[in-house]
Amino acid sequence: MDTFILKNKRMKRLSAFIALIVSLHLNAQKNIGGLINSEKSFAAYSVNHGTKDAFLKFLDSNGVVFDQGKAVNGIEIWNKREKRPQVLNWNPQFAEIASSNNFGYTTGPWELMPSLNNDTVIARGQYTTVWHIDANGEWKFLVDLGVGNTPKVLSAGLNKIKVKKVSGDAVNTDEVLKAEQNFLNAYKTDKVKAYNIYLSQHSILNRNGLYPATSKKVWQQ
Repeated sequence: MDTFILKNKRMKRLSAFIALIVSLHLNAQKNIGGLINSEKSFAAYSVNHGTKDAFLKFLDSNGVVFDQGKAVNGIEIWNKREKRPQVLNWNPQFAEIASSNNFGYTTGPWELMPSLNNDTVIARGQYTTVWHIDANGEWKFLVDLGVGNTPKVLSAGLNKIKVKKVSGDAVNTDEVLKAEQNFLNAYKTDKVKAYNIYLSQHSILNRNGLYPATSKKVWQQ
């Protein structure tokens, strides 16, 4: 009986220890480092296992990608695609996380090669991925989009954008949608004025054929 009680206590202690380790691991991911590491893991998985498997592994069940200009459910569209030998690789150049530490984005250059044995770049561009931490405590991406035909990025540095943020309770979805519609309305009248009003000083604009625009002077071109 005493042996059983002792073993039971040990099991409870072991279970508590495992739960603590898991909790610390999940909490450790709730920062900009966890966001960046998830993006890098996503890219590494794409190189080693193929683009299709990578997207299906890191996509949120409600995640959105763009197919022929239309927003579609990522899981559904990638399940329908064939696996190809081409290798898609990328790395984060800019990253930012919300004050809640469970929502953020990264953006950076991507390159497409014919296969693992042929590293000739056949296409390049700039991606943007929006991430969140799901109910299981894992970083999954909600939106993936990008532009193409951009010049080669010579610097491999990573910029962590640090902007003072308000509490998540201070902003709601209706306000965001209203601001978005106001921007679209202003854009139809005067593109430059619309950007001057609604762009943050830390905004990044990815455009086909061009480097990312990170200054107001470039935005106005």
